[in-house]
Amino acid sequence: MLINLIKNIAFLIDLVTTGQIVLRRFHKNALNRQIYLGILFGGVTLLGMLNPVTFAPGLIFDGRSILLSVAGVVGGVITVGIAAIMAAIYRYHLGGIGAPVGLMVIVLSSLLGVLANKWWSQREAPPPAWQYLIMGVVVQLAQVIAFMQIPNGAGLAFIEQVWWVLLLLYPAATMFLCQIFRDQEQYLESQLALQTAQEYTMRERSMLRTLIDTLPDLIWLKDSKGVYLACNSRFEQFFGACEREIVGKTDYDYVDKALGDFFWANDCTAMAKNGPSYNEEEITFASDGHRELLQTTKIPMYDENGQLIGILGIGKDITQQNKAERALENSEKQLRFVLEGAELGFWDWDMTAGTVSRNERWATMLGYSHEDIQQSTYQWTDLIHPDDRTRAWDSINAVLEGRSSRHRLEYRMLSKDGSIIWILDQAKVILRNAKGKPLRMCGTHTDITPRKQAEEVLLKSETRFRSLYNNMTEGVALHQLVRDESGRPVDYIILDVNPAFTTHTALKIEDVIGRTATQAYGSPTYLDQYAQVVTSGKPLQFETYFSPLDKTFAISVVSPAPDQFATIFRNISEHALLEKALRQASERFQAIIEASPIPMALNDDALNISYLNGAFIRTFGYTVNDIPTIPDWWLKAYPDLTYRTQIQQEWQEHLDAVLQQGDKFEPLEAKIITRSGETRFALVAATALPEGLDAIHLVTLSILRMKGNLRKPYEQAKSVFVNSMRV
Repeated sequence: MLINLIKNIAFLIDLVTTGQIVLRRFHKNALNRQIYLGILFGGVTLLGMLNPVTFAPGLIFDGRSILLSVAGVVGGVITVGIAAIMAAIYRYHLGGIGAPVGLMVIVLSSLLGVLANKWWSQREAPPPAWQYLIMGVVVQLAQVIAFMQIPNGAGLAFIEQVWWVLLLLYPAATMFLCQIFRDQEQYLESQLALQTAQEYTMRERSMLRTLIDTLPDLIWLKDSKGVYLACNSRFEQFFGACEREIVGKTDYDYVDKALGDFFWANDCTAMAKNGPSYNEEEITFASDGHRELLQTTKIPMYDENGQLIGILGIGKDITQQNKAERALENSEKQLRFVLEGAELGFWDWDMTAGTVSRNERWATMLGYSHEDIQQSTYQWTDLIHPDDRTRAWDSINAVLEGRSSRHRLEYRMLSKDGSIIWILDQAKVILRNAKGKPLRMCGTHTDITPRKQAEEVLLKSETRFRSLYNNMTEGVALHQLVRDESGRPVDYIILDVNPAFTTHTALKIEDVIGRTATQAYGSPTYLDQYAQVVTSGKPLQFETYFSPLDKTFAISVVSPAPDQFATIFRNISEHALLEKALRQASERFQAIIEASPIPMALNDDALNISYLNGAFIRTFGYTVNDIPTIPDWWLKAYPDLTYRTQIQQEWQEHLDAVLQQGDKFEPLEAKIITRSGETRFALVAATALPEGLDAIHLVTLSILRMKGNLRKPYEQAKSVFVNSMRV
């Protein structure tokens, strides 16, 4: 019996050893594990049944109750089912009086093991050892009850011999086996969990490393003394070394002392701050020499006890961002300079926020300070002249509603002192949402008050000019040159004429405007003169007889615009006739004095001698070239200073009597030295010629054959000449 018990114990040890192998091998495959465990438990059960303790023919005792109950706890229904079937088949094969009880023990042990498994599986924590022990006791009690069913009291005799084994050893063995398998399974589960966690950690670490290396930022970790613990691939490019070379070294191993001190100072600031620290650092990459501006974030790292273990650094490349910000800043400055230089008021309406921001010029052009201006549309409406508010909002709404692409309107606004400021307001919607709703609108204000005032002055000036134009006594006509294909002037079109045009030409306005000179006059008269003015830009004046109208005109020509010319003219036909008559009278006068035997001279108020008749030249020998002025005459005709002074004094006295008293010029006797040096005595007199001969004075010198009074003959000659001028 002892030998058989030892064998059964050996079988249990083999079961434990092989069971652990099965659990490890098929731990992840539940079905295979349950099947193999079932075969294992069934096989060990058969070995035990092959080496039983025999109490009587057909009545055997073995450890099947232990094995099958443990199989139910460890493997569940499938495992215990396989093992129970194998044991039942073999027990049935053995037969004997104990066969029914043996089968009953197989069923009860298996069933109790499965029930225990189901009950414990519903609990989160594994059952303690004492519960395994109780289960073993229950199984053995069930076996005792089963043995009591053996006929003829054979079972009682058996129970009397082995009860202590059944109730003391077998429950302990059950508890021992359950704990061994439970511990093994927990160990495997913990190992699997650990392996899973390690694999997950490795994956996470790998993914994190990949992520860190993929990031465009520089990432590094230092200890509290500035020694590198880790870095990513971007940081490797900065130092030009791989991570394994960088770890264990400091900044001073790769950069100059000044930059190293700068890095360390920022590290110390971050560690002392006990929180993230930010700064900008411009660095040169050792890998290729290019420079980057980094925005560096440094974060102190602490262990679970709150002790500082190092500092994590993240460097973000902001080179392009910095350039963009500077470009934007420059653009904003340029826009501000443009707005200030152009003296433009700027406004920005954020419809989402319901605010309108305006620059200082917007306020100052209305006499306000920037602080006086509110960020609302209501104040703008209030500052618009009441008569223009509807127009202004209609134009704005047309743009907001998409009926117009641009707001452009001139309207009046009220300044702080109540005066009117004319504004040119221009704006566009610069942002809409996906549905087309306007979100932002920007525009400018331009002070156009000076222009409006100039336009008003210009309008008044044009009104005055038009009034002058229409009321001028001179005729005015505006023309456009007509050129052929080669550019040569061939005609001109009459664009506009004033009312006096009709007065001077007797042509109706509607008959000439829009027509060419050829159509209006029969030919393009004075085309060359007009083309010359257009080409040179220099004005021209001339008088001409205009044969198509049989009239004489004085014409002034100017060119107000390219290929255009204006003529200002007046009818001088009567004046031309008068000039002709005066010219004829002057010709008669010259003929008379030229034919006169009495020496005569003509001079003007400026004492210039303009004419000497033949008798004068023959008598005294002087020509106009010899005595071009009266002073020249005094010097040559009266060379003696004393006598010349006397004659000049007497001459002036005679003139004063004429000018002051209205007396006639009394002839003056004078001694005159000729060009040849001879002495001549003459009776000299002067008179102003009739009006119309340009203030010319006639001087007559009647030669005296002897010294004496010949006034009467002189008066007769003078009367003849003066009367001839009135013819």
